Amino acid sequence: MCEKQVTGVRQRLFVYHVDYAGENEVTILHLSPDAIIGSIHNVDEEGKETDFVAILSKRDRISYLVHRRFKRETRKRGIPEENIVNFSDNDDCPEE
Repeated sequence: MCEKQVTGVRQRLFVYHVDYAGENEVTILHLSPDAIIGSIHNVDEEGKETDFVAILSKRDRISYLVHRRFKRETRKRGIPEENIVNFSDNDDCPEE
């Protein structure tokens, strides 16, 4: 496994600037005890822009409202449905 660590500089509440593979604006869109929705807007060294939206959750399932917010944020950024990937199927965390 390849580990990377970067440090962001807070720009305003829930928005951070991170230098990694270009310039990144990292925004926390939703924060609750069970889930975080965040976005990253990256502009690489050649000026190519990429948007990323993710849900991180403590649970196996997310609530309907959190899922609806995630879908709204992906649509707002023009991310097509076919580009949404569910990584939870790759979960290799041990059972508690």
